[in-house]
Amino acid sequence: MITLKQGSIVTVLFPYSNLSDSKQRPGLILSPEQYSSRTSELLVAQITSRNSLFRNQYGITNWAKAGLRKPSWVRYLALQHIHSSLIVDVLGEMPRDEYHQIVSLISQAIALQH
Repeated sequence: MITLKQGSIVTVLFPYSNLSDSKQRPGLILSPEQYSSRTSELLVAQITSRNSLFRNQYGITNWAKAGLRKPSWVRYLALQHIHSSLIVDVLGEMPRDEYHQIVSLISQAIALQH
């Protein structure tokens, strides 16, 4: 049984945005353990090895410590709500300080402007 918790970096079958297919790639679990354990569902942000100036991305400083094979970026607005059965493996753990920075970027990006 794979232990899934907030801040874990996992390999997941991410569906394409048009839902025509899926691709195995790393992801960052954002949902709290209490939610995931009750529902078997997870909120996951995509992780990519391609840096893009035109996407909302956060460069992971400690990518090797987090269990990633190469420099990587979290696409903090490329979020997927998925079933835990789509998780293939647990790669590592996002350092807490970086996890909190990513959550802050998500919060800022989705905040309503009055």
